[in-house]
Amino acid sequence: MADCAKPYYCYELPEYILGADCDGKEVYLGGVGAIGILSCGITVVDPTSAVELQALIDDGTLTIIKDIKASLDEPSVISVDPVTACGAPIPINADRTVTLNDTKVAKTIIEFYNDAVGTSGIRFGGLLLFECAEDRVSYVDAAVTFFGGRNIPLLSNEPQSYNGTFSWRSPVDPIPYDAPAGIFE
Repeated sequence: MADCAKPYYCYELPEYILGADCDGKEVYLGGVGAIGILSCGITVVDPTSAVELQALIDDGTLTIIKDIKASLDEPSVISVDPVTACGAPIPINADRTVTLNDTKVAKTIIEFYNDAVGTSGIRFGGLLLFECAEDRVSYVDAAVTFFGGRNIPLLSNEPQSYNGTFSWRSPVDPIPYDAPAGIFE
């Protein structure tokens, strides 16, 4: 049993409870079918509220991209060197990404994505990831950047697509909530 160098380095985890608040499914399916992009300075108080999200859409501070496929990718840990000679690296944060694939490559869609590309320091205020198979929305409450581009395949029997990556830094996962009706479908 490992012992910490000083007592204040120790931390007791909360109880691991499956089934709290009726959150007891054995398996949750993947697939992000829509993404909400928040403008800088915008925070969502209640991601389950269709009224709040619709007001943000009406104000132009929330843009919904629909009929896509996307994934919340595994985080990449950021560590600092150990503080003792025999210590291990210390995780301090994580780089996180959402990978987007959109096969709608009409002129207006490409212009939209070209405006969103973060080469000039463009940042967004967060993301709402609609988990279509689970009817949930995961809220990324962090400054987000985006970069991507169009792919034209070699063969005429393959679809073109726009592929991109939203990126942010956070040590924690976005929390899933019940999706509000009528916003992401």
